Amino acid sequence: MSINTTTEHKNTDVSPVNDSPEANNRAETYPVTPMVHAATVFIQLEDDNALYDWLSAKQREFDTLRDEPGTSANPHLVAHEYTPVWDRKERECEIGLFTSATGYGKRTSDGEFIPETDYHLGLYADALEAKKPPLPAKCKLVVDKREAGLQSCNGGEFSWPPGTDGRRWEGTHLKIQTSYITNPLEAVTRAEEMLSAAFDDFNSLDEFGDLIPEMCRVRGVEVYIRFHRDLAEATVRELEQSANLTVKADGEGDIYSQFRNGECTNYGFKTTRLPFLGLDTNSLEDPPNSVKLKAYAATRHNQRADGDPLRHWKLEATINGAYAWDDWAAVRHYAERIVCSHALWAGIREDDLIPDEWFLAGEQSQEPLSFDHPADRRNQLTEFWQSQRFERTVLGRLFNSRTKSYYDCLCVLLNRANDQITYQEMADEIGLTTDTIGRIAGKLEEDGIVVRGFSGIGYIRWQSQQAKDTVHSLLDRDITEAERREKIEARADERRRDREAQRERDSDSEVTDREDADPWVEVPESGIDAEELAERLLNGDIDPADVSLRPGG
Repeated sequence: MSINTTTEHKNTDVSPVNDSPEANNRAETYPVTPMVHAATVFIQLEDDNALYDWLSAKQREFDTLRDEPGTSANPHLVAHEYTPVWDRKERECEIGLFTSATGYGKRTSDGEFIPETDYHLGLYADALEAKKPPLPAKCKLVVDKREAGLQSCNGGEFSWPPGTDGRRWEGTHLKIQTSYITNPLEAVTRAEEMLSAAFDDFNSLDEFGDLIPEMCRVRGVEVYIRFHRDLAEATVRELEQSANLTVKADGEGDIYSQFRNGECTNYGFKTTRLPFLGLDTNSLEDPPNSVKLKAYAATRHNQRADGDPLRHWKLEATINGAYAWDDWAAVRHYAERIVCSHALWAGIREDDLIPDEWFLAGEQSQEPLSFDHPADRRNQLTEFWQSQRFERTVLGRLFNSRTKSYYDCLCVLLNRANDQITYQEMADEIGLTTDTIGRIAGKLEEDGIVVRGFSGIGYIRWQSQQAKDTVHSLLDRDITEAERREKIEARADERRRDREAQRERDSDSEVTDREDADPWVEVPESGIDAEELAERLLNGDIDPADVSLRPGG
């Protein structure tokens, strides 16, 4: 069996991938190498499932001793006061064991389906209570069997991915989920150490059977850097730009964000289009299923001391896809390129990096990283904002909406000297509620026109200068700015009058005899047609809770 465990990575010449533009990459060096945060390593033994059967017997012994099976919520305690060799602070843990049913098994002669089980061995602070371990470098082992004749619970044949040789091998299968490793073999060593600590009669995997090189894989390789919190906004903005060029430009993938106490603490996206940025996948045997890139802060990071690394942010890339062990270096380098390119775009320099227990704490992440860095980002962003697709999106918001709310919102933002406005200021300007402004801002953010932010209060700003310029260029030119301002103010007054009239109607209805009067009225009898109803809902003049639909109607 061969495995490439070096930290040297090959650079490849960039060529267009699919609809990628002709890349103009340049050689670049980042002062440090991102740290591997997580990876899932898969191995299989040519052992006729001997290890699986041995662990099954161990589980039964503990079930008998405790007179109940171990479960994910209440594992068996199989080792206590255990200190993992790889933990840098020598913290004590416990090892727990439990079993769970799989989705495959065998059928009896009577047709009854008997599911197989898999066995979970993991680290805990308290195994019996299933409490998480007190160390960042975790390790979890899942053991199941691979043999012919297994069926899925739905009745079909159960199969598993073949090896690199095309053969579907039989034998004990191990899934090792761990973090902070330099190569897949470290994960196997950790798994052996845990098995040895848990069971006195375990010595090594070799005693059960040989590793099958063709079945050794790695999945979900994840690398990161930790950087100063002052660079969080700039980093999120660069991720937004990459999301524009990949997810929003193509309509494929996902974008997500998370806020705590009005502050963005997590922004990321998942895409298959990173080659479009010049981040080619030529060095990989197969392109990844997708790549996930995110910048995020730890829970309660604002409550931590200045010297605590968890007060600061991470920039992290995950390569989603299964690869042979020999591809480890190439996969890892691709993730490193993604992180370091975005770090350079965000202006994260060496002085901005924050050491933690693993990052910048050993030789691996202290070595500089040489890589091909995309050099066409400015041109790509300009092309995106000038593209017909984006122009159509802006035109739709400005002129094709049933309501003028989007038009008014964008016009007011255009006239702000600092390119930013709070929800309350916008509500005062155009006569809508702050809740409605929030909904409008959310739609405009999805379009890539604006970005929402929170600094104690909600605010809106332009996604980029190009977005602002595009909106400005598409505004109708047949009226003066003063005339446009006058019409916006007139619509704002009308919205406020409509909302006040609605409040008066609501107040009058409260004094009616509620036992006899029906508070609901059919739309045709309300004096409001369907189009006006839709506009008032969008404007926030009518609360959605005050509209009722007949099921099926």
